[in-house]
Amino acid sequence: MGNLVRKLSAFSTAIKQAYFIAEYWLSSLKVFTVLLFIIVGIFVNVGLNTERRFIGVSNWQIPGAPFVGGFGGFARVFVTASFACTSFLVVYDRIYLLSV
Repeated sequence: MGNLVRKLSAFSTAIKQAYFIAEYWLSSLKVFTVLLFIIVGIFVNVGLNTERRFIGVSNWQIPGAPFVGGFGGFARVFVTASFACTSFLVVYDRIYLLSV
C-alpha cells in the first residue's frame, strides 16, 4: 500500500510541475505578444504602414468625434467591448450565483 501511495504522489507531483512549467511559458508568450503588438503599433503609427504616411493624431480629428454616429455609435462601442471582455466563466459564475 505504501508503494502505491508513493507512486501516486510522485505522479501527482510530476503533473503539477508540468502544469506550472506550461503555465510559465504560456504566460511568457502572452507578455511577449502584448509587447510585440505595442511595438508593431508604434511602427505603424510612425509611418511603417502600407501608405507610408505618419498617422499620429490624425484619427483624433474626425468631424463629430467622439460621438460619430450619435449616441448609438457611442453605445455600439461599449456593447462590442463588453462582448470582448466577457468570457464563459464570467457568465457561468453569474448563473451560478443567481441559482444559489
